[in-house]
Amino acid sequence: MTIREYIDSQDESIRPRLNAVYDTIRAAIPEAEERLSWGMPTFWKGRNIIHFAPAKNHIGLYPGAEAVAFFAPLLTE
Repeated sequence: MTIREYIDSQDESIRPRLNAVYDTIRAAIPEAEERLSWGMPTFWKGRNIIHFAPAKNHIGLYPGAEAVAFFAPLLTE
């Protein structure tokens, strides 16, 4: 299953937001490979860069360890 197929299989009400997340990530890292990992859309480039998935009342974004380390100083402010 592709990420687009995954999005298309979700509830119609959340699809526009999932597509917006997908388009934003795809534009930021166009060279990343698309996968489903842990049941979630994943962008991969030698390792998992970021996952995202819908939940009941939000969309979860799950960045990889390097992104967390890079942005850690900003997350403490």
